[in-house]
Amino acid sequence: LKISDQYFEDSDYKSAYSYIQKAIVNDDKYRLSLEFARILVKLNRNQEALDALTTGPDTTIETWQLRQKADLLLELKAFTKAFAVYNQIDKIDSTFNNNYELARTLEGVGQYDFARKYLIADTSKNWDKKTALRNLLIHDLRYQNGATSVNTYNEYRDYGFKMDPLGIYRFKLFISHPLEARKFRDILGLLTLIVTLIVLIVTPSIWILP
Repeated sequence: LKISDQYFEDSDYKSAYSYIQKAIVNDDKYRLSLEFARILVKLNRNQEALDALTTGPDTTIETWQLRQKADLLLELKAFTKAFAVYNQIDKIDSTFNNNYELARTLEGVGQYDFARKYLIADTSKNWDKKTALRNLLIHDLRYQNGATSVNTYNEYRDYGFKMDPLGIYRFKLFISHPLEARKFRDILGLLTLIVTLIVLIVTPSIWILP
């Protein structure tokens, strides 16, 4: 197995496969191992890799091994299974998953609802809740419906005027979902944005006027 691992690190996946097959002959447990699955992924034998990860009892207990397994499942587009393993990791060590990075990855493969669950998780445990809410808001503005986006914006804006002083997020929300209800406080941010734009337009003309 060590020789197979070395070939894998050297990106010689065919040789890695050959040597792990020898390990499997000596001990069939390697047929369901992470090492075998990751080699199969590199060889584009995805169904075999998925079978290796999901067939038989799961004996993976170490957090780092679970993370490798979850990442492989995500790569294989087994999203529900990957999500279950990430949740298992979270129960063992809530700090091990980088929810924001994981959410960005899920967004990249079009799994927006799964991505949102991890961003929500950050808002409940992140010490910097304002940043976590902003990340959630940006996601919602891109991928979620108007009602969801408005609710997230209001929760974010509840932290004060400075959270959206120019009303930029509210303007984006209006462009995406113009029929959603607005609060009176939203008008101040939008007015500030308009005034700022006017100043930026007018200021250059002052320098060229006699």
